[in-house]
Amino acid sequence: LKLLKDRNPQHKVTIIDDDERKKLVSDALKRVQTKDKKYSMRAKTALMCIIEAKQQILDPGEYIHRAGETADLQIRQAGEIYRIYQRLLSIQRLHDYEDLIFKVVRLLESDSDACQTYRDLYRHIFVDEYQDLNIGQYRIIRALAPPQSRENDICIIGDPDQSIYGFRGSNSEFFNRFGRDYPDARVIHLTRNYRSAKTILDASYQVILADRMTSGEVRTYSQIDGVRTISMMALSNEKYEAEAIARII
Repeated sequence: LKLLKDRNPQHKVTIIDDDERKKLVSDALKRVQTKDKKYSMRAKTALMCIIEAKQQILDPGEYIHRAGETADLQIRQAGEIYRIYQRLLSIQRLHDYEDLIFKVVRLLESDSDACQTYRDLYRHIFVDEYQDLNIGQYRIIRALAPPQSRENDICIIGDPDQSIYGFRGSNSEFFNRFGRDYPDARVIHLTRNYRSAKTILDASYQVILADRMTSGEVRTYSQIDGVRTISMMALSNEKYEAEAIARII
């Protein structure tokens, strides 16, 4: 948001929330429909398509073009709704959350002078939870700290076994390929857990093994000796679960 404001200080940048975004998508859907052109797509489905397209850094035309001649009706309809939706945002000088990443990626990749300005400004880059990067965030990092450059320091931390943002387009493969992107990077394995007792780690390790994102036997250990068993509760709904936890605490 700061970068976008810096580039256009005379324009006020307003971020809309989820409710406002839903209303604008519904408005866009109404605008694309005519007497002879009825859309079967629901606003909620269109919104999910728009979010996915922006996370992939695709504008409306690119979204449809990437699907090629085989693009199904849903993609074509979503692309047209996306186009009108962006027009509504632009007219009112509004941005949604995906725009923050989308527009900064386009800025850094299309304007070499602006990109160099921010490389000079941000000489040391630290990225936490690297396993939860999506393609847009990955491209921002690559722009600010290009692998072939030795001007910028980059330090990342993450654990692909803890990736939880798949719904936001995250891909733990970006974490796994970091060593290939930055072959001179030093790797430090953090294997000691200072938070959980050994029993918790032993149990969680069994769960992780079933769907592990990485190979090898590397695991965390703890020197905290706690309760030797794990209690499990089955409750009928979230309200009772919250109440039971509160009472136990």
